[in-house]
Amino acid sequence: MALLALTACGGGGDGSSGDATASPLADLMGWSDFDPVESRRQELAVEESVVACMSEEGFEYLPQDYSSQIDSSGGEEDLALMQDSPEAYGEKYGYGVVRNYELYEEPYIGEDGEQGGFGGPSYEDPNEDYVNSLSDSERDAYYEVLYGPPQDAEMFDETDPEGTQADYYSPPLEEQGCQGKARLDIVGDDPMNDPEIQRALDDVYSAQQDDPRLETAENDWLDCMGDVMGDVTADYDLPDGMALDGVDSMYQIVESLKAAAMGQEMVPLDPDTGMPIGNVDQSEMYSSFQNEDGTGYAMLGEQKIIPEDALERLRADELALWATDWECQQDAGIQELRIQVEQDAVDDLVAQFPQLGDAG
Repeated sequence: MALLALTACGGGGDGSSGDATASPLADLMGWSDFDPVESRRQELAVEESVVACMSEEGFEYLPQDYSSQIDSSGGEEDLALMQDSPEAYGEKYGYGVVRNYELYEEPYIGEDGEQGGFGGPSYEDPNEDYVNSLSDSERDAYYEVLYGPPQDAEMFDETDPEGTQADYYSPPLEEQGCQGKARLDIVGDDPMNDPEIQRALDDVYSAQQDDPRLETAENDWLDCMGDVMGDVTADYDLPDGMALDGVDSMYQIVESLKAAAMGQEMVPLDPDTGMPIGNVDQSEMYSSFQNEDGTGYAMLGEQKIIPEDALERLRADELALWATDWECQQDAGIQELRIQVEQDAVDDLVAQFPQLGDAG
């Protein structure tokens, strides 16, 4: 979703944090107004509302406080810095890969590589014992009341002769059980809860990828990056064929450097099946990423704590890549073009869904 990457890596040619770093789409959808304090207040109120709703339906439910089990203060500070000045964030943390590792991964990796959970600690659900005490039919009814009826989405798009996997869109909040009704009452409706708007945004993201204005600018950016990628990544154990193919691939490139530094093996994916190529034990697959053309890589094996000297080198390499990337983006005028392309998309969305403009 390239449009959403704008505020994370973009900026004006003068390096300011004014209009040149603004995101018309984020402003339209309300994504740029995130307040962590208000968000947590709303989440707690939603949980209390769910308690009353579930009780009315004959079920027990204990409110969950997700934030209390994870120290998110560092992440909130980072988000505020990124919103205030993407350039300042980049100068301090690059793409945020090492920063996220230190906040959300390293503290939860044991000496044997065992983790409390994917990317962080395990979450203790206070309702687990009660749910486990229910019969299978009671448990199904419990989850239907809590989240709404199961969604029988088609696995494949019947209109596509090649059998492309169908996109899934969440139903409106009022159809998502007690959780959805509580969120609708406490937080209010959100444009992203409308499946038609979700589909329209998917079309926006796809159209941006193919915009010829950005394609020309990204070619200039690739030329500007020159040999820096090879110079930085030469000492990492990356799979053959991994290449820089655009501005939005930079985060994944650095994620790959981190995976290599953590001792994971990277194996290419088969574009036809999306599975690792070769004789691979699927139980060893930690995570994977896949590009629109089907290419991608799987990370195999448990994550290990990165030795301090290797972590400092990774940090320096991330900052070096970001600095060159930033300079090349300014030279190619990518961010100014992205804002124009995004504004064009916003104008089309408002024409299609006038209620978005009214909300803004």
